[in-house]
Amino acid sequence: MIFSKCHSDFSRFVMGAFVVAGASSCQTMSRNSAFELSSTQESRLKNGIETMLINDSSLPATTVMVLVRHGMISESPGKSGVTELVGSTIDKGSGGMSANQISETFASMGGDFSISIEPDYMLVTLKSLSFDQERLIRFAYQVLSNPTFADDEIQRAKKRLTTSIRALLDQPSAVASAGLNQMVFGEHPYGRAVFGSRESLGKIRRGDIVNRFNQLFRPEYMTVAVVGRLNESLPQVLDETFGGWKQRVATNLHEVASPKESPRGEITFVKKSDLTQSQVRFGHLSIARNDPRFMKVRIANSILGHGFTSRLMDEIRDNMGLTYTIQSDVSNLRHTGIFHINTFTQNQRAGLLITEARRLYEDFVKGGVTQEELDSAKAYLKGLFPQVLETVDGQAFNRLILKVYGIEQSYLTDFMKDLDTLKLSEVNDVIRETFFPDRLKVFVLGGEGVEDQLNLVGKVNSIEYSEFIKQF
Repeated sequence: MIFSKCHSDFSRFVMGAFVVAGASSCQTMSRNSAFELSSTQESRLKNGIETMLINDSSLPATTVMVLVRHGMISESPGKSGVTELVGSTIDKGSGGMSANQISETFASMGGDFSISIEPDYMLVTLKSLSFDQERLIRFAYQVLSNPTFADDEIQRAKKRLTTSIRALLDQPSAVASAGLNQMVFGEHPYGRAVFGSRESLGKIRRGDIVNRFNQLFRPEYMTVAVVGRLNESLPQVLDETFGGWKQRVATNLHEVASPKESPRGEITFVKKSDLTQSQVRFGHLSIARNDPRFMKVRIANSILGHGFTSRLMDEIRDNMGLTYTIQSDVSNLRHTGIFHINTFTQNQRAGLLITEARRLYEDFVKGGVTQEELDSAKAYLKGLFPQVLETVDGQAFNRLILKVYGIEQSYLTDFMKDLDTLKLSEVNDVIRETFFPDRLKVFVLGGEGVEDQLNLVGKVNSIEYSEFIKQF
């Protein structure tokens, strides 16, 4: 059995979500036409679970995706990481079967199992060959509906996660990104790591994990999608399995408000003396995923800092030679979003890089983009978009994620048309409305000689590395 997790790394582009690789036929389309999605049958089981069935006969495989429309951010205070522990142990014993028996059963179907824990949702994906379709669905229900959450498996999961956290702390890039998230989101749950901290994991008990499972896996929060050569009996099989999912007693989900951001730009410096390069992050809050300006913000960001022809790459890397790579992105979530710039440079050039990146960002907001840049960005996105949806698995995945954020499916079918109708004045208006140089937070993880440079570009909050990482 393959068990993997996809943590949010804020690298999403067009769809605001990762693409799930799958086997299917490619869609054909004109670059200026509406995109035609594969025929889909959507319904609701007797207990309220939504279903999405997409027939695809191109390959003898079945994919089952179980979406839960809540994720890490609704964890109760003090329980950071409990959602991750649910995902890490949900297939480690269920319905009288041990972890090994579950693994062997999946292997006998030529299948695999993966789970993605994200701030706003969870997604379980199971795959097998088509002739095992009914068996896969019945087994998926058996595994997911009655997990054991055995104490020994919980302890093993905690140990694995603690080891992973320690490994991440040896990666300056990961530490810097976590530091920026905290600066921008503050005490809001979006500022926490999905997998919690070493301290919070140590305090979580089996009862917390059971309660969290019962909070999340409720019929009203779930959608089951099945993709493949669908058997005629499939609706009945779903009704006999997931249609019998019972709602269990649990505490209410923790209510989450939108985060508040300091209106001032700030600089935080974490010193790690053995570093010869500085990891530099810039960021501020942005719009939520369901904001109608989403596409305009995305295309503006692609001009600023996405790809090798962006302004940031052209000026900071190619013309000034201050870094090997620099990119900006906008991650749009349920309650808000984050705009961020990621880069690194030699310690002795950190101050200059920050000064020049700030200057370029201010010019971008004040002057906007040109028609030539907009046309180029449109062409780039038109080439990228069909790749995102070329497989039926990819279509199913992205349609599920749109459900998380309450976005109509027409976002996919009308993407090309909507992109074509974007006007230069509209994009430049949105740049002034949603990009804020004066609110830009700067996080730097670097070595000797960096702090003196930073003091020349702004007021600096300095922290020693050993103190900073205690929170993780």
